[in-house]
This record gives sequence, structure tokens and C-alpha cells, in this order.
Amino acid sequence: MAEPKRVLILCTGNSCRSQMAEGLVNHELAGIWMARSAGTRPAERVHPLAVEAMAEVGIDISGGTPESVDRYLDAPWDLVITVCDSAKQSCPVFPGPVETLHSSFPDPADAVGSDEEIMNVFRAVRDDIRKRLVEQVRGWSAGASEGSPFEIRVELEGWELFWAKLASGGDHSGLPEVRQRVVDAVRRRYADASEIAASPPIAALRKLFRAAGCDPTRYRPSSEALLRRLVKGADLPSIHPLVDVNNCLSAELGVPCCVMREGSFGSHLVFRAGVAGEKYESLRGPFNLENKPLLVDETGPVDAPITGSTRVMVEPATSQAWMVAYLPVGVVTGDDAQRTLGALALDSGVEYPV
Repeated sequence: MAEPKRVLILCTGNSCRSQMAEGLVNHELAGIWMARSAGTRPAERVHPLAVEAMAEVGIDISGGTPESVDRYLDAPWDLVITVCDSAKQSCPVFPGPVETLHSSFPDPADAVGSDEEIMNVFRAVRDDIRKRLVEQVRGWSAGASEGSPFEIRVELEGWELFWAKLASGGDHSGLPEVRQRVVDAVRRRYADASEIAASPPIAALRKLFRAAGCDPTRYRPSSEALLRRLVKGADLPSIHPLVDVNNCLSAELGVPCCVMREGSFGSHLVFRAGVAGEKYESLRGPFNLENKPLLVDETGPVDAPITGSTRVMVEPATSQAWMVAYLPVGVVTGDDAQRTLGALALDSGVEYPV
């Protein structure tokens, strides 16, 4: 039996939110995930109302003790999740490759009112953690990212980044049929381009774009733009086997995907909103990245799920590349991406996993 994956959940005091999250993950994902929690400024004790709220759903966290994140810095983690904005801002750098996600929850310790009103706040936060964070961990694409040489910090809430290494392989004679099959499936799914915006992946992506400060009706997610072209009669062009599989995955799942040639970007990546002055030469020309969802490395912008960068584009001689798919949490999972990509690669003669 495989060892459980390891997730570290961080907040400031490690007395309420992260303790409840640790208990919920260990209870609901037992044998698949092992959770620990810690704080950037740990409190003296676990909040008694957090203990009571968890006891109501049959989970005992009474033996927990607030711990400092420093204790866990050298441990091997598959995933780190910050559950408050303060912990996000002061999250330390972990020495090994690890993906860091942010899911913000209000601190129930700040609640005011009667005893019952305060208790109801603890219950609401507990239930929100179960709904959002546990499902985020459940669907996280660690299997696809395992062994990648990257440290990845996802600062925009609600996103998951699926990573996969691809190689061009040998026989690509099946690619034309795969591309046509994907186009036909899209046209069966959407009778008209006006239906695309209401589909679950696109609706979720539009919401995430707005949260980052980007108007999705002006700057569409690249997957939405691709789907609209296909529904209006365009075909998936033959560009490069790795690019073709990338485009097929984007059309199948309805999510932005980018394939980047190996060695074209660094090992410390952050997914955040672009800031004033950030721009790059995109595949469509100069592109202003302010308030756009943006992947950056140590030297600057790498990719945006709107239009790709010439910096990382696949070239005719490219034989290996990394693909990233930008997934809306709770709508498209890493397992969905892994399963769909595996089928596309097999039929296209592209090597995955590499």
C-alpha cells in the first residue's frame, strides 16, 4: 500500500482553523493523506470551542498542541496550505520542491455575540473547511506533479495547477484523428458559442478571473477563446505534437493549458495576480499583465492563462516540455486532467508520463 501523501496546514496561532483542518483531513482522507498543522506565531492552547465544534462531528482534537512552523521546515511535504492571510504573507520558504496553496477562512476566535452565536461561527468555519479545503486536498494533482523540480506557490485562491512532463515520442500518425475527435466532441457539447460561458469550468474560471481583478469578458480564459473558435467552425491546427496534445486537453476539459519547453523557466514559481508594469511578448504581441492571473519565476513573467509567452513557447526542435493546466478547484480535478491527458497522449504517440 502506498504511503499517504503529506500536507502541512498553516495559520497564525494554530489554535482554531488549522487544527480543525488537520482533524478533518486526517478523518476524511485517512490512508490517503496525513495532515499536520502549525502556526507562524503559535498560541498557548487549542481553542476550546474548536475542540467542541469538532467533537460535534465525531472528531477529537483535544490532544492537539499549537506548534511552530519552524519544527516542520525540513520535513518532506507534498503540499502546504495557508488558511489565513497573515500566514500566507509570512509563510516560510521550504527547502524542497513543494506546492503552496492558499484557502482563506475567517478566524472564529474573533467572533462576538452570545455564546450560541459565537459557537455557530465556529461551526460555520468548520463546515466551510470541510467543504472547500478537504475537497481541495482530495482533488489535488500531486500524482502528476510528483518528482517535478519546482517549488510552486499558488497565491490566488480557488486555483489548482496541474503539471505534467511530456516528450514528443515517435509515431504521431494518430494525431489528426485525435484532434478531429476532440473538435467533434466540443461541437456536440455546445450547439452555439453563447452556451460556453455557462459551462461549469468556464463559469468558474470567469469568477476566478474577476477575483484577480481581470474582466473575463475583455480578457477571456484561453480555453474559452479556444472553445468559441471550434464551435464557430475552426479546426484544431497541426502545430507540434506537444502543442496539439496541450490544445486537445484544454478543449476537452475547458481549462487553460500551456506547454513550455524544458529549460525555459526557473524552479521557483508563483501563481498570483500581475502587478503594474508587468508585461511580456505574448503569442499575440505585447501583453499587459496587470491584474491578470500570472505565473512568474525568479526572473519574471512566465505564462498567463489568457495568452502564452514567446519566452517559453515550444519550438520545432523541442522534444520535451512541461505542461501546466489551470484548474478551478472543485470543478475540474487533477485526477480528471491526469486521466484525460493519459488517453490523449496514448492515442497521439506523445510520451506521458515521462
